[in-house]
Amino acid sequence: MYIVPIKEFERRLNLLYKVMDEKKLDAAYIVNPINIAYFIGFYYLQTERPAAVVIRRNGEIYFFGPLLERIM
Repeated sequence: MYIVPIKEFERRLNLLYKVMDEKKLDAAYIVNPINIAYFIGFYYLQTERPAAVVIRRNGEIYFFGPLLERIM
């Protein structure tokens, strides 16, 4: 399995922050599994259990999902 380097995730987030600045947004709400994987590297199969990520402009990232997705 290919592992995306941390620097690449930082680059992706910086591009998102740039768009957020242009649009004067404080946060981005992401629900698409492909986009979640793209920005934070969390891969999952979307079923009836929804998941979302909130990426705040100040750098805070929050995952919202069922406890079954939690890393033990």
